[in-house]
Amino acid sequence: MILQRVITGIILVGSLTAFIVKRDIFPFSDYPMYSKVFSSPEPLTFYKVVGTTPAGDEKSFVFQQDLPPFWANSFREALLVEPNPEVVQRKLNATLKWYNTRHPSSPLAGLKLYRYDLPWSEFRPEALTPDNIQELARRYRKLEVETTP
Repeated sequence: MILQRVITGIILVGSLTAFIVKRDIFPFSDYPMYSKVFSSPEPLTFYKVVGTTPAGDEKSFVFQQDLPPFWANSFREALLVEPNPEVVQRKLNATLKWYNTRHPSSPLAGLKLYRYDLPWSEFRPEALTPDNIQELARRYRKLEVETTP
């Protein structure tokens, strides 16, 4: 009984000490998911593929209709699995040819891959209206790869 109290006391004192000094000094206080404060993270990065019409307008895809069997995330993953931009461009060119053979009545002139790096500071409730989201997209959009004509 006394041994149990001593062991429990050591664990509690060690955990409390680690909590007070905010360091892992005791082996039973290591909780990685709570060990760091969430501050100034990297920007939220995402990608979007759009088609360009012969008139120069951009067309967003409804992936399951326009590029079956892909859905939006699987298509971007398939593009970005290779970090080499030349390989990504070849994949976009192949996708453009594939799309145009399946949609001869509305062919596309090209495809573009955009990268968005949104800082977390932009995610405020008042900034997340539809108009503001469009403005954020325009402000942080960066063209990564475009198909060659």
